[in-house]
Amino acid sequence: MPRADTAIQFYHTPSLAQAAAGAGAKAVDAAKGVSRMTIGERYASVMEIIDQPQADECFQRLVQERIEAGKSRKEAERLERASIGYYAGYYSHEVRERVERLFNCAHPVFGSIAENGTPTLKEALDAGKNLAAKRRNK
Repeated sequence: MPRADTAIQFYHTPSLAQAAAGAGAKAVDAAKGVSRMTIGERYASVMEIIDQPQADECFQRLVQERIEAGKSRKEAERLERASIGYYAGYYSHEVRERVERLFNCAHPVFGSIAENGTPTLKEALDAGKNLAAKRRNK
């Protein structure tokens, strides 16, 4: 499970984040009217959702945050599905399968667990090496 103090931060309105992810806001940037939250704070409680109505409501709130931050609905949905799919990869295979099904998402590197199964250690290592090489070549 990832650490809650991961360096990746998301900007959100505190009320939506608290409702959608069940986490309290950390620091508020008064100039922007938004607060900062780690990936763990944003998505940890999403991994606990077990029914479709709750998943749908949560997803719509997360998407709405992105829209309010200037993204189109299509881009907001794409970003949230990729982020949720990525974060689910840190959990058990059972949690990842449930989250991918409820949120209609997939891990951005390994794809859907339902379609591709779980990656082997070699596949995971190779994927990490390939991503690192791509970043070096940019």
